[in-house]
Amino acid sequence: MPEPKTEVQPPDQDDKLEERINEIVNRALTARDKRQQTALEKSIADAVAKAIPKPAPAPEPADGDDKAKGSGKVDPQVRLALERVTKLEEQLAAEKKVREAVEARAREDRTRSDLRTALKTVGVKDEAIEIAVGHIIDSRRLVKFDDEGRPILTVSRVRSKGSQAEALEFNDLVDGAKDWAKTPEAAFFLPAPAGGTQTGARRPTPAGVPTRQATPTGRPMTEDEAVRRVTEDLQRKGIDLGAALANE
Repeated sequence: MPEPKTEVQPPDQDDKLEERINEIVNRALTARDKRQQTALEKSIADAVAKAIPKPAPAPEPADGDDKAKGSGKVDPQVRLALERVTKLEEQLAAEKKVREAVEARAREDRTRSDLRTALKTVGVKDEAIEIAVGHIIDSRRLVKFDDEGRPILTVSRVRSKGSQAEALEFNDLVDGAKDWAKTPEAAFFLPAPAGGTQTGARRPTPAGVPTRQATPTGRPMTEDEAVRRVTEDLQRKGIDLGAALANE
């Protein structure tokens, strides 16, 4: 028995019409939204323009005033801000200068104190400590500072027989003081070798340090008289030991 044929129904005309109507409505709504968005953006731009006042036009320069031609008027608020910035920079520079001076003084005081300890370690006489510190730092200028503010003691001496003097730098003041104690100039500040009166060659006296001569009465100078004479000699050379001792 043959199967019945299925008839294909043509699309409903009402459905086509409804789709067409929906398409037209959607395009109309999209166009309306674009117009509303454009109008809203224009309203916002107008409101912002009204809220921001327009700068006043620069006055025309007077005739003959070549310097004023082409230059605009500086806003008073801008000028005031620039003045404040300038004052702040000057204040910061002054504070930096004071801070650096304080740090330098503290660094020098700390170095002098450490050098005293180092010189005591190598046996410098107690009564000659301050003179030795002034001799090394102020007179000979053997101490300098690296980029991080650490002291470096430079010692120049002959390190082997028949050779020239060689300078070495020590970033440890104790090690530097030990090497300095081997120089001829250090002999004046160190106690006499054990064994009493020296015989044979006499210890050399460093440049700038007077020898221990006899007093006007003919007797040898005492330790105190020798120290006082060294102090006077250094003061004549511009080294104020009194001020140095007062600062310690």
